[in-house]
Amino acid sequence: MYSSVFIMGDGFEQSRMPRSTALLCRSGRKVFVVDRLFARGACYAAREKAVESILGGCLYLGDDLIRSNISMQMVVQGTETVYPVVTAGVNWYEAGTSFSCLLNGEPELVFSVSGLEGGETRQLRMDLSGLPARPPKASRLEVNVSFSSAHRCEVEVRDAGFGELYPASGLCWREEWEDL
Repeated sequence: MYSSVFIMGDGFEQSRMPRSTALLCRSGRKVFVVDRLFARGACYAAREKAVESILGGCLYLGDDLIRSNISMQMVVQGTETVYPVVTAGVNWYEAGTSFSCLLNGEPELVFSVSGLEGGETRQLRMDLSGLPARPPKASRLEVNVSFSSAHRCEVEVRDAGFGELYPASGLCWREEWEDL
């Protein structure tokens, strides 16, 4: 059983096959006869993403979408704020970010994870053991967050030092989180 049929390509002309189209539609199927269907779909998707954003307020919860917001509590330009690392509702293969931050205190990073449907916010801690002892705000870290699937997040942190005063140690920490 098929619910719909797409007939596409330059070789298919609806005027040359009226009986075939009628037979395909007989048991309630929808038949679409279109040339260059995928090219048109790609153009519409690009227009939506770059120009119109008509569907910007809509969210289709497919299997490829990330369903958790990941954030960190930071001081940005002198103001304490929540820094969004990854926003829920994007495709896992488009998600991810890289940023630099200064460590102020304990050698650990704390990420807050909240589900798209609500619920309790979890704290995920990343221990940076082995980081050389430095004064507060003198350890610059480069953080890279990426996804290998919709449910698996990979975080990599590198010690970038602090100029000539505190050279980079070359240390790198990696963690994988599942079921976010």
